[in-house]
Amino acid sequence: MAFFKKFSKPSAKEVALADYERCGTLDDSHTSHVFRTRTALRVRANLNKTFVQGAKRELKYQADLVAAIKAGKPTPERPKVESGYQVISSSVGELLSYVPIHHAQKMYDLGGKYQTTELNVAQVLEEAASIAKEVTNDLKFTSKIELLEFLRQESDNEA
Repeated sequence: MAFFKKFSKPSAKEVALADYERCGTLDDSHTSHVFRTRTALRVRANLNKTFVQGAKRELKYQADLVAAIKAGKPTPERPKVESGYQVISSSVGELLSYVPIHHAQKMYDLGGKYQTTELNVAQVLEEAASIAKEVTNDLKFTSKIELLEFLRQESDNEA
């Protein structure tokens, strides 16, 4: 009865992880380039969203920290990124994107440092470019991934 065995459909997480890992094993064909580009765009959206989450959660953490100190309670733990997965919007609807947790944590922390003004815009963009370069190498992507374009535009408008 093995003929009627049901094949399980891979989960969205498994597909997102497999897509990221697959990029490093592809050849230099046009089809591979298209696949890498699509994956790189998803990764860019993932990391940008992770940065914003880090900034927002740092703001909440700072408020919780002040409240704990005023109340004489123990200080809360600094928040960390939960995973390297993000739900992002695309032309085909919402989908799951993956980056390794160490890249996600760096972007998350970068958002927190920007929120607390520990780093200025130029420093944040420089660090983000370093993270983007690491991801580009992982994906074997030949083009440059521009992270935090919204922050760059905001900085240019202020200047």
